[in-house]
Amino acid sequence: AVASIGKDVLSPSRNRSVLLGLVRSENSPKATRFELRSPNPHTNTYLCLSAIYQCMLDGIDYALKSGKTSKDLEAEFTKPYGQPSDYLEANRLYRCEEDIFEDMSEDERDNLFGTPPATVYDSMKNFISADSVTDILCAGDVFNDMILASYSHAMLDKWQYELLERIIPSNLVTIRGYVKRHNTSNSVDDELWNDIENLRMSLAKNTDETTSVFTSIKHAIEDKNLKDISRLQIRMNNAMAELNALYKEYCDNQI
Repeated sequence: AVASIGKDVLSPSRNRSVLLGLVRSENSPKATRFELRSPNPHTNTYLCLSAIYQCMLDGIDYALKSGKTSKDLEAEFTKPYGQPSDYLEANRLYRCEEDIFEDMSEDERDNLFGTPPATVYDSMKNFISADSVTDILCAGDVFNDMILASYSHAMLDKWQYELLERIIPSNLVTIRGYVKRHNTSNSVDDELWNDIENLRMSLAKNTDETTSVFTSIKHAIEDKNLKDISRLQIRMNNAMAELNALYKEYCDNQI
């Protein structure tokens, strides 16, 4: 999570690459507002807003009880990476006025702001295992263990359904559309197509000796092995990304 509030008091923030921004207008001071990046379209609005307010209240509670001035709180919020603080994690950057996608590499973002979860399982694992997060959500009995557990189970069930009914079938359609386009012998085309074919087979074709990634995911879902489902989805996503890039390169070489 990273935020932008503007480079200085006179420079309104227009950085929408961050999670949270303090957006202001010089011509309309009353239009000053916080903007949160839009969540997933399937996000439960009530749970999302409740969680946001719980986090806001926890921060407000710290600010009031810490005895710090607004300048002290701003200094803590804008601390450099690696500097310890009373409320925020040391090895995280919480404020950035740059476009984090244009001006930073993926490795830089992961290092400064934390590595985003690769799958729904990773998200739920981090969510449930973070005692500080569950304590904040459950403060004042707004949430409880039953609500959090129910939400986690629902998200994990939906994730598995999405894999079976949408993601794998969509990937299979893509793979079936990647066909050989060259007829004459060409070492570059031959090598590219060989790599493409190996990936296609690995992802979608079972043999007597091997089980495809798609089938392995289905078996893991049948066995309710969430860790294996997550690992295999990451493998599938990486292989599909490599396959897409290879097929584009292959098609670009056709005349």
